[in-house]
Amino acid sequence: MDTTEIEKQLIEYINTNDGISSAVGKLKFSNSDRIGQGGNGLVYLATINEQEIAIKFLIADSERKLVRFKSEYFNTNYVRDNTGKGNNTIHSIIKLENNDFLMDERQLNIRSVWGFLKDDVYDDILLLEIDKSSPYLIDGNEYNSIAVIENKQIVPYDTISSGFFRYDGKVHRVSELNIQERFVGNDYKVIAIAPFHSCTIIEENDKYLRELQAVEYICIEG
Repeated sequence: MDTTEIEKQLIEYINTNDGISSAVGKLKFSNSDRIGQGGNGLVYLATINEQEIAIKFLIADSERKLVRFKSEYFNTNYVRDNTGKGNNTIHSIIKLENNDFLMDERQLNIRSVWGFLKDDVYDDILLLEIDKSSPYLIDGNEYNSIAVIENKQIVPYDTISSGFFRYDGKVHRVSELNIQERFVGNDYKVIAIAPFHSCTIIEENDKYLRELQAVEYICIEG
């Protein structure tokens, strides 16, 4: 399917549906709210939870452009001592049953979120304040690394490291099961999330990121 057909189907969907449901609320907009177009997608003005935002839709059908599209917004920079060492790309953020969040496989207890947003997306940055997450208690023992099997059974991560696991009375290859890995990490007080090319990757800014690890709480002065 070429980009013209993808764009046509997107516009048709927008014109025939009352917004798009998401995990954080319903996105509401119309085709008249279109405000721009880039090499990879269309940009619309939308509202969600009574807040106005810009949302970009991918209309390219190549794997290369898909990777570029995702990396444009979902690169993370974990706050560490030297630039680049903590760079990671976020693929998913899920709210867990205990109100922690799972960012890929890393489990986080997010206390608060601070944002600096401008017209230029490359200046945007989010700071996540992190409280300590509790370990999992399994058979009287505490574990920071666990696996959730088929959304039902929580087991220590080591039990799946062999590549096989007994589930529902049968031995299965781990690759055949739906497994969610969770790693509780309490080594950061603050995590910075920013676009791929952002201020967080500039070496001169490392000192500010390190200083954030030493503060008890982030607050606004004045």
